[in-house]
Amino acid sequence: MNKSLNSKCAELETLDGRRIAANPAMKEENEAEAASDADLFRLALGSLEAKSRRVDDLPTELKKLIAVRDAHNKNKAGLLNWRKLAKLAAHDLKAFTEEILLAAQTCQTRFFIDLGKCLSGQMKSGYDKLDVDMALLLSRHPSIKVKYAVRELVRLNHPRINEENFRVRKQRLKDLGRAVHERNKALVVYIDEFGRGTLEVFGKEA
Repeated sequence: MNKSLNSKCAELETLDGRRIAANPAMKEENEAEAASDADLFRLALGSLEAKSRRVDDLPTELKKLIAVRDAHNKNKAGLLNWRKLAKLAAHDLKAFTEEILLAAQTCQTRFFIDLGKCLSGQMKSGYDKLDVDMALLLSRHPSIKVKYAVRELVRLNHPRINEENFRVRKQRLKDLGRAVHERNKALVVYIDEFGRGTLEVFGKEA
């Protein structure tokens, strides 16, 4: 049976060869497909090959600009609490797109491990819907009395918490806001430095 099958396959291959020889268009089509395969393999290589290896082939000005960008991103990444960011990003990935991209650009492996744990439920994010509603309430009424704030949160379908728990959460939210405020001020400085570095690459005065 195998001999018969092999014989049949050989006949089909011979028949295909004759058809291609008799039809030049088919030959060109097959060659085009082969070239397309080569392109696909080049694309695969480009995806697997380290990008740092390909930077060496770029023009000098572009390499300098990339160096400025990388230095800027490294400084920017150094300002961030990546574990806290992972916990926050787990609530809304889209809102933290910029931070996730920065983590990839600066190889923040620990961030992605923590993010994966938060998303899979292996690690508590540390913030929840109650924190979100508390932050919203306190941003609108920062001087609201605790008992009224707790009552409002219950009205928003949250379980009742005691006043001490509310104060602890309030302080934690305030510390988070202060950390973000300080980070934003520092980022302005680094953005200015990035701008100056970019202008220097092209030989212009800042």
